[in-house]
Amino acid sequence: IIDSNLTVRYGVRANEEGLSDLIKSLSVFVAADFSGGTQTDEVYYGALTSEMWGILAPPGVDESGIANIATEIAIAHKTAADTDMRHTQTKSTFQTTIDEIEGVDKELVAAEILQLKTNIEASYRASSIVYNLSIADYL
Repeated sequence: IIDSNLTVRYGVRANEEGLSDLIKSLSVFVAADFSGGTQTDEVYYGALTSEMWGILAPPGVDESGIANIATEIAIAHKTAADTDMRHTQTKSTFQTTIDEIEGVDKELVAAEILQLKTNIEASYRASSIVYNLSIADYL
């Protein structure tokens, strides 16, 4: 789970067909000896490379097993990276908001509260005077 509504699952097992075919082909290729430089070595090398190419990119198939595995891992990586970037931007936005809230001038806030207190006291005083008036005092 990489986000509240996003889950990315990925993984590779060593015995998956794409990987096992690749390892088998590479082992045969590595074990082959082309050091003689003869015509037979060149033919053998050409046959092995054609066989390996056929395993990596089988004819009539859009992608081989190893390409599918690489694509799935790349998609999972890209999704996780994009989510990480989004989380970083969200964190930055929240941090900016917190800094604005916590970064207020305390003296200015105290002065504004004192001004508000004075205005409320004056309003209460005026209300008290008006409340105590009678019709005779008014006329």
